[in-house]
Amino acid sequence: MGLLVGIAGSPKSVFLGLFAAILIGSAAAQTVTLSPTSLSFGNVVLGTASTTKGVTLKNGQTVPLSITKIAASIADFAYTTNCPTTLVAGASCTISVSFRPASLGLRSGSLSFTLNAASSPQTVALSGSGVQPVSLTSGSVSFGGQVIGTSSSAITVTLWNNQVQPLTIAKSVQLSPSMPLAVPVPFSPILLQPGQVAISR
Repeated sequence: MGLLVGIAGSPKSVFLGLFAAILIGSAAAQTVTLSPTSLSFGNVVLGTASTTKGVTLKNGQTVPLSITKIAASIADFAYTTNCPTTLVAGASCTISVSFRPASLGLRSGSLSFTLNAASSPQTVALSGSGVQPVSLTSGSVSFGGQVIGTSSSAITVTLWNNQVQPLTIAKSVQLSPSMPLAVPVPFSPILLQPGQVAISR
């Protein structure tokens, strides 16, 4: 009874309370976790692979963890791993994920883990966007009406290099990866007489 001195309640209720607290603490300690729980790859050129990003699987239980299956929901996302089929208590392993977009636009999926744990299955949300190697801010530009022989105000068209290597323009200008090039475009209409030819350079 000495252990119960100063604790309100009957010995039975105090014992049950302490036992429940021990169980809760034990359950909290015995967890299986994935970190992080989401990966975003940003813009990746269509048909090329991104750099890899890592996910850590930790067995916080006091018993071994069986890893039955790891699977990506769509083929755009691939993974490699050093995880064994059985992860010992307290151990961690790593899963490396990459993104190779098969189509343009946002691609979303998940990496699922089938385990012999109460929290199974667990998932990591995956996302990324497929883009063209080179893109423009606009596919068309409209200047409206303009008096012949005069120049309009320039409208800026931006060229983006979405690749991981520099883009060479006109053999002399290099555009660094993920960098824009802004080109002001004026409109100067001219009047062509019959038989005349205008050449744009």
